Amino acid sequence: MKFMAGRPRKAEAEKSKQREVWTTDCRWAEIRHEAKAAGMTISAYLCQRRTDRPISARQGLLIIETLQGIRDRQDHLVDVIDRNGGNAEVLQALLRLERAYDRVVDGLVFR
Repeated sequence: MKFMAGRPRKAEAEKSKQREVWTTDCRWAEIRHEAKAAGMTISAYLCQRRTDRPISARQGLLIIETLQGIRDRQDHLVDVIDRNGGNAEVLQALLRLERAYDRVVDGLVFR
């Protein structure tokens, strides 16, 4: 009996293949920066940013829940800032949440 080490092989249709992308150097730099800011590889970022189809209802609900969670956290931080006179660490956390909120909203495709 032969035992296989490692993970099972992917079906041919599931294998990733190298692709070429034709874009200007300026736009490529923007894509690279946006992917890094989103904490993603360029490939994952480009796949996520596809605009050829709308988001599903399930994705929409997850996005709404994510955005609501971010807004709730922002509201809490604003209350903390009001009580503590503008703590720098809290302000930085609020800015990070605002950037995260903007990234989620920028990635939406509604049709």
